[in-house]
Parts: sequence; C-alpha cells; structure tokens
Amino acid sequence: MQPKGKVEGPGMSTITPAETRRPMPRLVDTVPIDVAPFMNGQGLRAFLLGTSSGRVACLERAGDGVPMLFIHANSASKEFFLRQFESALPGRRLIAVDLPGHGQSEKVCSNPADVYTFKGYAGVVKEVLDQLVEGPAMLCGWSLGGHVAMELMALCPDRLAGVAITGAPPIELSGSGVSSGFKLSADARILRLMGQAASFSEEEAMTFVEAGGRGDVPAEALKHFVASAMNTDGAARSTMCAAMVDGSGGCDERALVGASPLPLLVVCGEGDKGINNDYLRSLDYRNIHGGKPQEIAGVGHSVFLEAPEAFNQLLKEFVDSLKQ
Repeated sequence: MQPKGKVEGPGMSTITPAETRRPMPRLVDTVPIDVAPFMNGQGLRAFLLGTSSGRVACLERAGDGVPMLFIHANSASKEFFLRQFESALPGRRLIAVDLPGHGQSEKVCSNPADVYTFKGYAGVVKEVLDQLVEGPAMLCGWSLGGHVAMELMALCPDRLAGVAITGAPPIELSGSGVSSGFKLSADARILRLMGQAASFSEEEAMTFVEAGGRGDVPAEALKHFVASAMNTDGAARSTMCAAMVDGSGGCDERALVGASPLPLLVVCGEGDKGINNDYLRSLDYRNIHGGKPQEIAGVGHSVFLEAPEAFNQLLKEFVDSLKQ
C-alpha cells in the first residue's frame, strides 16, 4: 500500500488527484490519497483514517445536513458508489469507506477472525463514524455492506437516523438462515468465489464483478472494480462466509428488523440471481419505508449501479421522509 501519492495495483488504474475540492472538516490521524479519476468532481476527497484495525480508506463529498455513509459488498470498494457520489442527495455530505482487507484499506494480519465478520466490520465503521460525524448518520449498505449496516443497527442505534440496505436479506446467521435468504442454487462458480481464500485472478475478478451487475460505467471504472476484487484479502472472504454459517459473525438480523424502531429502506433487484426476494417480502419489519421492500424491475444485485436514477430517487424519498 502506498499511503501518499499515486495508488496502483494489479490491473488498477492510476488514481490522480481531483482538480477541485471544497474544504472539509478537520480530521485526526488522516493521510490524503488520490480520488479515482473517473470520480473526479468538485467537493470530493479521499484519505486514510486510523482505526484500531489499521488504516481504512474513505471517500467524502462535501455537503450539509445529516450525512450518509455507504458500505460496499464483498470484494468491492468505495468507488462502486460512483453514481451516488455523482448525483444522489444533492447538497448532502456523503462518505464511503473501504472495509478492512478491501480497496485501499489495510489488510488485517493479527486478528482477522475478529474483524472479517459483520460484527467486526461494524466495529470499524463505528470508529469511522465516531471520528468523522458529530451526531447521527444515515447508512446505505450493499450486500456485505447491508449486513454490516444491520449490525450497526444493533451496535449503536443512537448513532443512526436511518438505514438503507440492498442485496442483503436479513437472516439468522446459520446454515438454515443462509439457505432461506439466498439462492444457493445460483451459479456454483460464483458461490465458490464468494468464499475463496486465495486471491482472485483477473479472470475470476471479472467474473465476480460481472455476476454482481456493474451497469453502464466507464471502462476505467470497470478496470478499477476488477482491480479492487483482485486486491481483496482472500481471508476476508473465507472468514466472513464461515462466520455467516456458524453464527459467530453477528446478530440475528431477522429478529433485528422485526424489532428495531430505526427507519429502514429495503431495496432489491427483480432479477437478482443470488437473493430470495420472496423471502424478503415474507419478513416482518417494524419500520420499513413504504411498508414493504422496494423492488426495481429489470436489474440484478447491484441496483444502485444498474438503475442509479431509480435507486437515487428511492434514497431521496427515504431521506425526505426522515426530515433529516
């Protein structure tokens, strides 16, 4: 990892500084890094932030009001939210984080079993919130990130104003819970890659990215997505998947969404090949936006990339309903 200047990796595009940036709040223990060129825009900056689990990479858009923090999926990175940083929630402060072992964040060497789980990641994200945000924040989590967001609902509900999840069925962490919320009859190769301990080859990374659904993104963004998957610590995948099945990775998410008073937006893609949308619709939610999961037609697992206008509109309606 190169903490300053250009950041490169196998197949990763060189990241150069954004041309213009608005002032941001002063932070502690940070190291500036460069914003991906395909995300260039006013008010964007990226930096490494110190946590008890190593330095994590963050992306931030200047703005006002209660901020929204985005959490990415397995073997992804903060840059996958490029369409949200471009046009979602105009004028509002946005933050995205690379989870440990992903993107430009450091890998966990000393205690991976404690960090590479929903609960472990949630602890790291809470540290990020505590350093970057005064008062409540909103979360938007995709896939793995959605499970981390639900863990944060249990860990620190007083720090949250609302939570949006997509591609993340609330499950009991057990073998039966996984088989209920996910389509285990999906592509066997993708299922294997989800928990693969070895680093991805370029071909495996492209297969994984394409299976998730990437939408219409620039070629340089796709190259970066593939590099992010290749650079992910394989132990992060294998540890997280094992903890999902044996129940050690976090809370009972199904019980959580049935009991938590926190406002919750649940978004799913009609064509998601890995998520059981019937299961999503069957759950009891205490405070779900719109009274039910919001399904976007004609898209799969990455609804925020495949249908960014529809997804961003749902985010706007959800935030407006919170009056934050």
